[in-house]
Amino acid sequence: MDNIPKPIRDVVFIEADPEKNAIKHLAPGVDIIIDTAFEPHATENVTQDGVVLQPPSKLRGGERVDLKAGDKVYTHHFLCDEDQSLELEGKKFYQLAYQMCYCRIREGKMKMLGDWNFIEPPKKEKEKTTNSGIIYNLAPASKEPQVGIARHINEKMREWGVSEGDSVYFTINSDYEILVEGKKYWRMRNVDIMGIKE
Repeated sequence: MDNIPKPIRDVVFIEADPEKNAIKHLAPGVDIIIDTAFEPHATENVTQDGVVLQPPSKLRGGERVDLKAGDKVYTHHFLCDEDQSLELEGKKFYQLAYQMCYCRIREGKMKMLGDWNFIEPPKKEKEKTTNSGIIYNLAPASKEPQVGIARHINEKMREWGVSEGDSVYFTINSDYEILVEGKKYWRMRNVDIMGIKE
């Protein structure tokens, strides 16, 4: 898109398709149309990625701007809300605070932005099924704190001794689900990660 103005500070202009998850392909030749307005912020309905048209010139806190035009970004689920939309010369795009951009993908490589991390949910124990089809699980509910696997982390987490592949404990209710490049993660800030599971 040409002639996109340069944001002054803390705002990124992003091109995104708000209807990208409206069609589900069930099988060859079998598609269903989903009314994404029914649950507009459900992980499977919302658009959380787009392409940077213009990054901000500066950031309020003085941090370095680590985005450039053409980067793919994964963002907060508010990205395609109508309140975020802008139109210029008949072209629609979206504005979002830089701090709500979780990661960028450039030349096929992902880099986490700010204090964001992607934590992979642990594998669930398989459910057992009786011959009649009743699903059951005899294991008692786990008393273990919230735990996941650090898959994509920022530089500060590395400085604090966390590495990709570490099992980490995190605070309750910080397991915000997001689909990134076809994989399911929990998005969380540094402050949500409490320690490394030994």
